[in-house]
Amino acid sequence: MKVIARGPNFIAHGPDFCDVEVKDCDGKVWKFDFDKWAGPLWLKKDGGQRKCQYPCKKAWDAFDKWHKKHNK
Repeated sequence: MKVIARGPNFIAHGPDFCDVEVKDCDGKVWKFDFDKWAGPLWLKKDGGQRKCQYPCKKAWDAFDKWHKKHNK
């Protein structure tokens, strides 16, 4: 865990992986930041947070492949 700030009642940290890109079966690129406690934060092409955090099944399938590879 990468600690950014500490206080008497909290520990704040950033994501474990930043600006990850995966391709779905149609070749569409999906970007996200990943935190092992909060899960993926889906991003737009410019790196901003997507309004909808529930992408299609193809995106989740690509994410699952990535997660199995990096969840050690």
